[in-house]
Order: sequence, then C-alpha cells, then structure tokens
Amino acid sequence: MHIGFGIKQDFAESDLSETDLKGTDLSDANVENAHFGENPGISFNEKRDLISRGAIFDDEPNKPSYKSKPTR
Repeated sequence: MHIGFGIKQDFAESDLSETDLKGTDLSDANVENAHFGENPGISFNEKRDLISRGAIFDDEPNKPSYKSKPTR
C-alpha cells in the first residue's frame, strides 16, 4: 500500500489487518475504528499513536481487541 503525499486518507472502520505498512505514513490518516494486526512496518510508537486516534489492534497476545478509551 502506498499513500500519496498531500492526500488525507480515510481508513475509518477499514480492516487493515495483515497489510504491509512499511514506508507508509499514516500520520494524517483518519483511522477511527480501523482494525490493524500483524502489520509489518508499524513501530511501537506508531502503534501507540494510531491507538490514541481510535485505531483497534487485534494482534495483542492473550488480549481481546483493544483501543484507547478513557479510564474511569
């Protein structure tokens, strides 16, 4: 997958599981409720950023799908 420069991509509610994201810049993409998992090319920090913007990761061992939610 290659994302063009200067174009804000909308991946809201998309399933990007098992997609090779090496060299992909998702910093301006809408990833609200987008599903990720087993994605080569996503660093720990990128993963944390995506989660903070509403992405859901399905590849955490021994954990159900999760996304960042405020704690009460």
